[in-house]
Amino acid sequence: MSLMSLGGCTTSKDDGTSQEPNPSAAEPSDSSEMGHVGGGDGTSSDSAANQNPNGNGNGNGGSKPATETNGGQGPAPDAVAPAWPFAPTAVRIHPLSHYVPDDPTEGRVLRVRLEFSDRYGHTTKCIGRVVLQLFRNEALSATGRVVVPADAEPLGVWTFDLSDLAVNIERYDEVTQTYLVPVKPPADLELPSVGIIVARVQCLNGTLVDQSYVRFTSAPQP
Repeated sequence: MSLMSLGGCTTSKDDGTSQEPNPSAAEPSDSSEMGHVGGGDGTSSDSAANQNPNGNGNGNGGSKPATETNGGQGPAPDAVAPAWPFAPTAVRIHPLSHYVPDDPTEGRVLRVRLEFSDRYGHTTKCIGRVVLQLFRNEALSATGRVVVPADAEPLGVWTFDLSDLAVNIERYDEVTQTYLVPVKPPADLELPSVGIIVARVQCLNGTLVDQSYVRFTSAPQP
């Protein structure tokens, strides 16, 4: 059986020398221009009372100066990575997915492989909840596109929790970079010659969906 997918800022550092502040010549520190630093409130002030005699320019009475980054210019705002920049943004039912009618160990089983990709189009891993639904091919529209009616009753529903790290590791295949999730239809379920498998994954970036044809009458894969 084969499946066909459709679907900062900087501060001056204390160098050990002492320097008395000159109230008449006080100027805004770099930190007032770059934004919030340390215990400051992110606002700018020209008052000499806000200047730190130790030279860290944050006006908090000599607390530890901020660390210089990016050549003393502070981190570029668009270069700051989010909590997980490689979180999946798309899921695909991989073409290697196939149906085996008489596996010696599992009996009849649909071996679904899920491939996840991030915002850059690169293959990535997923932490989330996978829900697989199997529908009859009557849901297929006249245009050849998979359209599952809202009131369609699935033949079966299977869930896999990829938030469980043990399950995540067990199901991940390093060679194909996909998750293998086996679907085992009940023995008394009469399978259609062609069905539709729908994958819904609830993860960090919301719900990801893909759907594919599944043929149950083809010759078993080796």
